[in-house]
Amino acid sequence: VAYDLVDEVERLLDSPRSFLRKKATLAGLRIIRREPELFTPFLQRAKALLSDKHHGVQMGGVALMAEMCNHTQEALDEGRRLVPVIVGQLRALLGSGSSSPEHEVAGISNPFLQVAILRLLRVVARGSQQAADELNDVLTLVATQTDGAKNVGTAILYECAVTALAIPSEQALRVLAINLLGKFLANRDNNVRYVALATLSAAVITEAPSVQRHRATVIQCLRDNDISIRRRALDLSFALINESNVKPIVTEILRVLPHADLEFKPSMVYRLSAAITLFGDSLEWRIDNMLRVLSLGGKHVNARDMFKFIRLVALEADEHLQRRTARISFALLERDISQEKMVVAGTWIVGEYADLLVARSNNAASVAAVPTSPVGGLDDDDLDILGALGKPVAKKVGSPSSDDSGSAPMLAALDPSEELAQAIPSPADIVRLLSAIAGSPVVSSSSRHVALTALAKLSGRFADSAATVASVRAALDKHSQSMDVETQMRALEFGKLLSRELDGVRAGVVDRMPAPEYTDVPYE
Repeated sequence: VAYDLVDEVERLLDSPRSFLRKKATLAGLRIIRREPELFTPFLQRAKALLSDKHHGVQMGGVALMAEMCNHTQEALDEGRRLVPVIVGQLRALLGSGSSSPEHEVAGISNPFLQVAILRLLRVVARGSQQAADELNDVLTLVATQTDGAKNVGTAILYECAVTALAIPSEQALRVLAINLLGKFLANRDNNVRYVALATLSAAVITEAPSVQRHRATVIQCLRDNDISIRRRALDLSFALINESNVKPIVTEILRVLPHADLEFKPSMVYRLSAAITLFGDSLEWRIDNMLRVLSLGGKHVNARDMFKFIRLVALEADEHLQRRTARISFALLERDISQEKMVVAGTWIVGEYADLLVARSNNAASVAAVPTSPVGGLDDDDLDILGALGKPVAKKVGSPSSDDSGSAPMLAALDPSEELAQAIPSPADIVRLLSAIAGSPVVSSSSRHVALTALAKLSGRFADSAATVASVRAALDKHSQSMDVETQMRALEFGKLLSRELDGVRAGVVDRMPAPEYTDVPYE
């Protein structure tokens, strides 16, 4: 049918009636979409259609030309030769009094035609420096003279910004385009903010310094009520991270993490781990922030990042930093044992460095350490119940206790901008914490097994304390009749290890473990 009608459509393009020319142009557009090889007669009339005084014919001609440019190189070359004509039509629309009132929307002359022309210019100037040079002035004119207070103006400014970023335009114009998109982030319309975030995410690869100027506004979008905007803002925030700004951005994302949608958290903790590992400038900062990630999103941390963190502490940290990490881990576990990977990593660290955990360093007075003591008025069974419920098993000095009704205090969210609290427990406190973790129904079986192993290690770390070893033996004995075969087997084996006949080999068995080995896979 297209082959049969093309001659008739071509004849109607020369009709003196603008209505017929417009309809013929739209018919030609449909023909090109079906049979692109029939473009020749329409391409010969492209200049006349683009220069037509009737806005309807012009818009049809713009759409027809864009479709032909997308299909054939010959049409694209012709479109680049017609750039001055297209630019002239856009300038005419921008001039005052250039159109009749029937074509104006909110005081802007035919915004639909302006948007169509900008999209055509984006097609013909992409990859052509000469064509892009001819557009610099008119795009600057559009960006500076269009009123963005109304939706129609916003649409034109958005197309202008996208066009400027899609072609090899001048750097000043590209910065202007980024600034336009940055202003859209403060718009009350969710759709405007969404498209601005999406465009900035695509532009950050080539225009990172310009996008960085709007980092604060992007971070604010992380708390937006619209889930799609939060998702886009999150993607852009991670794309903005580099060595110079990793600390403030990671802090802000950590602040949002506890309140993030469940579907976002696996991606957030993975990318947070990657950002901390790749851009962290100090070992202490990397360890502290990985602890924050584990404590706030440990349910979603993958095993690779957890083992990488443990290996980091075991291989690269000195004794002072290992002591500090163990004290922070103890404080975090005392606070909450619902985050699985935090329980595994923290329990391993507490068991491995228990001797450093209780030993006071020379500069202990300068450390923001919080001594711990058993909760007043509760015996060991009560403490075990608190631990089983995932509540603190020891209270910090000066912290509010439970109310008279017996309900446990609410756990306040960690503030990522504040220094992590450190605990200086006694050996009995460590045994009590690990025993509570091992007996808690909220932890996984693998976490329980790590806790039992950590308890066994305490017999070597505090070998000179008969009371501590006896407490460890009693804690292990509670699991000797466990319904879980692996748990029961570990408890019996470790209990046997603590018997007197194995005193000679126990120290070697529970000695420092080597760092976990794994195949390191680079972050994507």
